[in-house]
Amino acid sequence: MKSVNGTNESARPLIVGTVNGANIVVDATILGHAAFVYVTLKSGCPYAMLSPPAWPARPHLTGKAHSSGISNTQTIPAGTRLSLLPVEAAALVAAGAAVYS
Repeated sequence: MKSVNGTNESARPLIVGTVNGANIVVDATILGHAAFVYVTLKSGCPYAMLSPPAWPARPHLTGKAHSSGISNTQTIPAGTRLSLLPVEAAALVAAGAAVYS
Protein backbone atom coordinates (compact mmCIF):
# COMPACT_ATOMS: atom_id res chain seq x y z
CA MET A 1 0.00 0.00 0.00
CA LYS A 2 1.04 3.56 -0.67
CA SER A 3 0.29 6.54 1.50
CA VAL A 4 -1.76 9.06 -0.48
CA ASN A 5 -2.83 12.24 1.31
CA GLY A 6 -2.44 10.50 4.65
CA THR A 7 -4.44 7.40 3.68
CA ASN A 8 -3.25 4.01 2.49
CA GLU A 9 -4.25 2.94 -1.00
CA SER A 10 -3.80 -0.36 -2.77
CA ALA A 11 -1.89 -0.58 -6.03
CA ARG A 12 -3.84 0.29 -9.17
CA PRO A 13 -2.33 -1.84 -11.91
CA LEU A 14 -2.97 -0.46 -15.38
CA ILE A 15 -1.93 -1.95 -18.72
CA VAL A 16 -0.48 0.86 -20.84
CA GLY A 17 0.81 -1.24 -23.74
CA THR A 18 2.47 -4.45 -24.86
CA VAL A 19 5.90 -5.50 -26.07
CA ASN A 20 6.03 -8.72 -28.08
CA GLY A 21 2.72 -9.79 -26.54
CA ALA A 22 3.76 -9.11 -22.93
CA ASN A 23 1.69 -6.53 -21.03
CA ILE A 24 3.42 -3.39 -19.78
CA VAL A 25 1.76 -2.71 -16.43
CA VAL A 26 2.21 0.39 -14.27
CA ASP A 27 0.98 1.22 -10.78
CA ALA A 28 -1.29 4.19 -11.46
CA THR A 29 -1.89 4.95 -7.76
CA ILE A 30 0.33 8.04 -7.85
CA LEU A 31 1.47 9.52 -11.14
CA GLY A 32 2.79 12.62 -9.45
CA HIS A 33 4.18 15.70 -11.10
CA ALA A 34 7.49 14.19 -12.12
CA ALA A 35 9.15 15.32 -15.31
CA PHE A 36 9.06 13.01 -18.28
CA VAL A 37 12.06 10.75 -18.76
CA TYR A 38 13.60 9.32 -21.91
CA VAL A 39 13.94 5.68 -22.84
CA THR A 40 15.06 4.00 -26.05
CA LEU A 41 13.31 0.81 -27.11
CA LYS A 42 15.70 -2.11 -27.50
CA SER A 43 16.19 -3.98 -30.76
CA GLY A 44 13.35 -6.44 -31.36
CA CYS A 45 11.08 -4.65 -28.87
CA PRO A 46 8.39 -2.62 -30.64
CA TYR A 47 6.01 -1.01 -28.15
CA ALA A 48 2.26 -1.19 -28.84
CA MET A 49 0.97 1.75 -26.79
CA LEU A 50 -2.56 1.82 -25.47
CA SER A 51 -4.49 4.84 -24.22
CA PRO A 52 -6.31 3.57 -21.14
CA PRO A 53 -9.05 5.78 -19.66
CA ALA A 54 -7.66 8.75 -17.72
CA TRP A 55 -4.06 8.05 -18.80
CA PRO A 56 -2.31 11.34 -19.67
CA ALA A 57 -1.35 12.07 -23.25
CA ARG A 58 2.23 11.15 -24.03
CA PRO A 59 4.41 14.07 -25.15
CA HIS A 60 4.77 12.89 -28.74
CA LEU A 61 0.96 12.68 -29.02
CA THR A 62 0.29 16.12 -27.53
CA GLY A 63 -1.90 18.10 -29.86
CA LYS A 64 -3.13 15.06 -31.75
CA ALA A 65 -6.70 13.92 -31.38
CA HIS A 66 -6.95 10.48 -29.81
CA SER A 67 -9.47 8.55 -27.79
CA SER A 68 -9.10 6.11 -24.93
CA GLY A 69 -8.99 2.37 -25.33
CA ILE A 70 -7.51 -0.31 -27.50
CA SER A 71 -8.83 1.24 -30.71
CA ASN A 72 -6.06 3.83 -30.36
CA THR A 73 -3.13 1.43 -30.26
CA GLN A 74 -0.02 2.91 -31.79
CA THR A 75 3.03 0.73 -32.36
CA ILE A 76 6.36 2.44 -31.85
CA PRO A 77 9.26 0.74 -33.64
CA ALA A 78 12.27 -0.69 -31.81
CA GLY A 79 15.14 1.78 -31.55
CA THR A 80 12.84 4.76 -31.00
CA ARG A 81 13.63 7.23 -28.20
CA LEU A 82 10.51 8.19 -26.24
CA SER A 83 9.64 10.70 -23.54
CA LEU A 84 7.32 9.03 -21.01
CA LEU A 85 6.02 9.32 -17.47
CA PRO A 86 8.55 7.81 -15.05
CA VAL A 87 6.23 4.91 -14.12
CA GLU A 88 5.77 3.89 -17.78
CA ALA A 89 9.49 4.24 -18.52
CA ALA A 90 10.36 2.16 -15.45
CA ALA A 91 7.91 -0.57 -16.51
CA LEU A 92 9.50 -0.78 -19.97
CA VAL A 93 13.00 -0.94 -18.50
CA ALA A 94 11.92 -3.57 -15.94
CA ALA A 95 10.45 -5.66 -18.78
CA GLY A 96 13.82 -5.54 -20.56
CA ALA A 97 12.27 -3.69 -23.51
CA ALA A 98 14.04 -0.35 -23.12
CA VAL A 99 16.98 1.48 -21.59
CA TYR A 100 17.10 4.97 -20.10
CA SER A 101 18.61 7.41 -22.57
